[in-house]
Amino acid sequence: MSRGNGGRFDGRAWYEQHITARTVAALEEKEKDFPRLHAGDSEQELIEYVRRCADEMGYTPTMREVIGGTYIAQRFGGWPAVLKEAELVADHACPAQTKRYIFLKEREVQVELHRQEREAKRKTRAIKNKMNVQKNTETQGSPSQVERK
Repeated sequence: MSRGNGGRFDGRAWYEQHITARTVAALEEKEKDFPRLHAGDSEQELIEYVRRCADEMGYTPTMREVIGGTYIAQRFGGWPAVLKEAELVADHACPAQTKRYIFLKEREVQVELHRQEREAKRKTRAIKNKMNVQKNTETQGSPSQVERK
């Protein structure tokens, strides 16, 4: 658990850690699945994919900034060969994981999924609470019946 000042629970720090962990796990899963999903892609299709990534990002991505970057680099014999084939120029060092475009984009997805899951849990809890109230009312009788006894 995240503890802030005085050993108290820090909900914001917990939330950030939770969302970061979800985001990292989702990106790892996508990276793991990429070779299986794209094994049949031609080199030209992979190059077009890298170009689309660069266009979306607005700059030349590093290997770690592209989902499937490691696989693509292996197919071409290294990331410099990928960039050369894509006619892109490496122009920066790879940013920290939590500053990468793909991380920030996936983080938005995970924030929304977390919100939806939390809302679904709240609705489920509300339904269970309502059912428990009805059950207790049925077993104890209505408040007006209890008063008459």
